[in-house]
Amino acid sequence: MDEQAILLVDDEAIILMSLVQELRAALGLSYRYETARSMQEARDLMAELAAEGITLVACVSDWLMPGGRGDELLVEVRNAYPEAVLIIVTGYADDRELEQACRDLGIAARINKPWGRMQIAGVLKAALPQG
Repeated sequence: MDEQAILLVDDEAIILMSLVQELRAALGLSYRYETARSMQEARDLMAELAAEGITLVACVSDWLMPGGRGDELLVEVRNAYPEAVLIIVTGYADDRELEQACRDLGIAARINKPWGRMQIAGVLKAALPQG
């Protein structure tokens, strides 16, 4: 089976470290976990993964980040990887644009900060093919 990656994007390093730990505990070492702290870093990582022949199977992105919004990045992920599981994380409860983006992109889950322990991992575990 080809190598598969999950991309985690948030401008806060502590959140990324926490997510990697949560996902490794729930999903094991079946996936390569990549982290990015900006939109540009995420784009660069996506290009590197593609060049290495690694399939991006999921992307968890913060809604508001320096350099852009998470939905802009998720449009790019959806275009490059139509089957990828998309999750958006936000600290903002009511936002019509966010809800519209979730519908338009087929986002698997919108999760509010702070999220519950294993909440994101649970969504991914349910949505990713079991191999």
